[in-house]
Amino acid sequence: MQTIVPFVPAAPAIGQHARGNYDCDALVTAHAVTANALIGYDTLIEKAAPAFRYTAEQFRTLHLRHAARLARMLAGRGITPDATGPFGATLNGGAFAGNAVLGDNGNNLMGQIRTAEAHVLHAFNEAVVAGGSELTTWQLAEMRCELIALLDATRHVG
Repeated sequence: MQTIVPFVPAAPAIGQHARGNYDCDALVTAHAVTANALIGYDTLIEKAAPAFRYTAEQFRTLHLRHAARLARMLAGRGITPDATGPFGATLNGGAFAGNAVLGDNGNNLMGQIRTAEAHVLHAFNEAVVAGGSELTTWQLAEMRCELIALLDATRHVG
């Protein structure tokens, strides 16, 4: 008697979308952009006027939590993320801090923050679209929603 074994396609590798695309690059980018923002807020909080420090701390806390979460997601895929962020982070942080020291805690500084956060949101959007597991997509969407909620909660600042 002949046994017929049906063809069952192999499950995608971790981080590989069913269509064969990898979500790892998008996760690395989301982590790098988040680490970039985190470095900027570290610098800003050191030099910010007291009236603006609380807002900066809220963004820093959120990015710290997201960076750690993204790092765990990458570690689960065998990728060690760069915790220091790209060199541009220092430049952005320096621009934020310079404005904070000069007392520009109004529209201009919040405008710069919103512009920087748009880059973070874009990275999260790209990572969600890149695919990956349902859990990864859900986690990325959740982080994106948390950032949107914070941006909404601070819309009155500046």
